[in-house]
Amino acid sequence: MFSIAFGLATFVLLSAAALTALYFHTRLPNHQLNKETHDAVKVGVGMVVILSALLLGLLIASVKGTFDTAARDLKRFATQIVVLDHTLRAYGPQADPARSLIRQYTEQALAGTWPSDNEPEVVDDPRAEQLLYQLQDAILALAPETSRQRSFSDEMKGEVRRLIELRWTLVEEATTSLNVPLVTVLVIWLAVVFASFGYNVPRNPLVVTTFLLCAASVGAALFLIIQMDRPFEGLIKISPAPLRSALAQIRE
Repeated sequence: MFSIAFGLATFVLLSAAALTALYFHTRLPNHQLNKETHDAVKVGVGMVVILSALLLGLLIASVKGTFDTAARDLKRFATQIVVLDHTLRAYGPQADPARSLIRQYTEQALAGTWPSDNEPEVVDDPRAEQLLYQLQDAILALAPETSRQRSFSDEMKGEVRRLIELRWTLVEEATTSLNVPLVTVLVIWLAVVFASFGYNVPRNPLVVTTFLLCAASVGAALFLIIQMDRPFEGLIKISPAPLRSALAQIRE
């Protein structure tokens, strides 16, 4: 997976930057290791640390917001499925074919987005899309005979349209929104910061272990960012519980 590879690559890069500086700083001339130079480096790197922290916080807030929005929209989507099914049920037996289609669509959406085997997740499933538009056609083809059925028919037309809109919203939210240049700049800044860690510090196992743990923490943070940027894929993804609950409701 890309997120794992990127997290590991970040860990290796930051570790290499810190350990390389730790190894070579003793070969610098004495005038580059004095207190004045050390203070100047601290001031410059301190500014980069602040910028890195702000950018990292911005990325985390952005992907967390995207993840939460997708989870909320999935709940709305599941609710809309149940509402439409109830309206179809209230319309009468003439709407049974449409009810069968909404059940088939929900089953297909679940199987494609949260596959039970090792198949890749498919949010924009052509088969599910076809079933949804067949459902819309079935609703439009209904010929209401009473005022009650005409009222339900108008409701169903609006509900299936909202269902289609929510589906496309989820499809768009499933795609990555991560800004690659921002992540690239962040990794470069972090490499500079980690390189400064190895400047003018003693070489001992505790220092090396600390550098490696810090690099691992940053790599893990970037791994989580990339994972959450795709809310329907990977190890960290939105729960299918709302859609499964909706399917249980419409099967009754």
